[in-house]
Amino acid sequence: MDENLVAPRCVIADDIRSSREMLKRWMREIGVETFTGSNGGEAWQHLKRVPCDLLITDIEMPSMSGLDLIRQLRSDSDPKCNQLPIIVITSLSDEKMSDLADEFQATTIVIKPLEKSVVLSVAEKLLRGDAVEKLYPSGQIGGRGTTGISPSLRNLIERAK
Repeated sequence: MDENLVAPRCVIADDIRSSREMLKRWMREIGVETFTGSNGGEAWQHLKRVPCDLLITDIEMPSMSGLDLIRQLRSDSDPKCNQLPIIVITSLSDEKMSDLADEFQATTIVIKPLEKSVVLSVAEKLLRGDAVEKLYPSGQIGGRGTTGISPSLRNLIERAK
């Protein structure tokens, strides 16, 4: 490997430690250097200190939600922040998720439970600059999602506006 090549960098924000560690392992398998945070504030600090190529963030986290983090990134004057590809991961599944991605300018949303092949495929595409779908539904057997918007998600959206 050329010594001048820098591995792509990714920040992972999730309040569930096992999810952070799983995503960190997966990303390292494809050669991505990772930084982790348990909330949006910790992720923001990593993003401001070290230029990154990708953000993977949960929505529902303490202190600073993923939506708050995305809003802050998109309003930053630095193009490395305001144009950073963002994968939102969430278990808050409903029919409005594509609208949510558009409103908050997330690149894509992947619904939990996460499938390794989906997450890695989406991450690799974004790191190459390729287009991705707005929404990747869960592969959970029998998972039909919900209709409307969940009360938890509605509260997070209102707080982030």
